[in-house]
Amino acid sequence: MDPSVLTLLERLYRFGQDNDAQITERPKRMLNITSDTGRLLWILVRVAHAKRILEVGTSNGFSTIWLADAARSTGAA
Repeated sequence: MDPSVLTLLERLYRFGQDNDAQITERPKRMLNITSDTGRLLWILVRVAHAKRILEVGTSNGFSTIWLADAARSTGAA
């Protein structure tokens, strides 16, 4: 994974954690997956050579970046 993508993921993760520590209303929380879960999704997409991925999320794009980076390596459009 590109170091700049990892840096972005770290920043987004910290932002989500900081937000969720301050916000008690569930609809306003980020509720990001963990970095370990993101890495697992990344591995699963690559191992499956997935060309199409559907992600439904409403947060800050943390899990989308994990999936998109993995999809890029499989040649997904």
